[in-house]
Amino acid sequence: MPAVLRLFLLVSLILGAFSSTGCDSADIVSTVTIVDPGCVQTLPVARPPSDTDGADIPEQVFVFRDWDFLPTTPNNGFDLDGICSTDSDSLSCAPKGGEGVFDGVGGTDNSYATQIAPQVRLFAALSGKNPQQDLRDVQAKGQFDVLLRVRGWNGLDDDPQVEVDFMETVCGLADGRPESDCTDESAPALAWDGTDVFRVSPRSLLSGDENRSLVVDDNAYVADRQLVAELPNSVNLSFPLRGKAVYVGFTDARFIVPLPAPGEVEIPIAVLSARWPRQSAAEALTFVTDCPSDTDLDAVSFNTIMDLAMDIRADPSDDHMDLECNAMSIAITMAGYRGVYGGIGTGRDVRRSCDDPVPDAGSDAGSDAGSDAGSDAGSDAGSDAGPDAGP
Repeated sequence: MPAVLRLFLLVSLILGAFSSTGCDSADIVSTVTIVDPGCVQTLPVARPPSDTDGADIPEQVFVFRDWDFLPTTPNNGFDLDGICSTDSDSLSCAPKGGEGVFDGVGGTDNSYATQIAPQVRLFAALSGKNPQQDLRDVQAKGQFDVLLRVRGWNGLDDDPQVEVDFMETVCGLADGRPESDCTDESAPALAWDGTDVFRVSPRSLLSGDENRSLVVDDNAYVADRQLVAELPNSVNLSFPLRGKAVYVGFTDARFIVPLPAPGEVEIPIAVLSARWPRQSAAEALTFVTDCPSDTDLDAVSFNTIMDLAMDIRADPSDDHMDLECNAMSIAITMAGYRGVYGGIGTGRDVRRSCDDPVPDAGSDAGSDAGSDAGSDAGSDAGSDAGPDAGP
């Protein structure tokens, strides 16, 4: 095993309980007092009453980039299991090792922030690789961003039901640029001022219909001008890291998005809060470090790290059933911007598995650059990070 990776794994085990403080997402959540277990639970805002509905405005398009997979606080998230776990006697599932992972402020569940993110950060420092920056560089070009089309919104601070289409972008075009610029490294940068046009993969669409997304939440809502939308368990997100695609399959996932006021373009912070089943997490995190054929990854140490990070059940109905934890909680923040939906497009390719060759710099991803419905999370280990899985 390379010395840098061996040191990474050793120090990772030592730092397994690392946590730090920082800014939290309190400005985009509401709190509800829970009588038992006696804490103020951090939850998404509740759905407003039906009499707050009104006439719909035209659809709104928002594009999300700069996903923060290296959080420094566990408090960017929400309580997923309905309990404030402050000691080993107040957990919602049985830990596989150690005392278990305890919650952040208000019962916030975000084991990833305290158990995994510090280790990825350490790996980056020791290896000289920066997977976070790799992702941001690609997303800044309008590729592998998550695009939301919000329909049926009344444009007000409260709307009891809206429809949200989830899509994955393959190309971002500054206003007036031809689509061929998607593969042109010398093309001008996106303005991110609400005028950029974003094209999506055909695999984000139902039967290739540009007006029918494959992944839809038709029961989302807006409360206190915060959009709350659920991502189906059967869908995985995909992200490019060093020319490879990493698949991330969540369960019980919710996007919480503070919607900008008319005339405003940027959403400084949005949150994805979810459960990350062990199988999907293990496959994704192995791919982040390197393909197995490229690196002699210590499977025993890696499995120990994963076991210690499990703090929740993949299926919410299994909570408080004395079952072994089989998922880790996670909350990821990101920045959002208004954009223009441009329909189907093409983009540059990435490796879809460790068995794929590294693509040429100018290769055309075609329909494979996009997304597809992954395997169903079910009630056990959750969604599998299979090939071509994304929203």
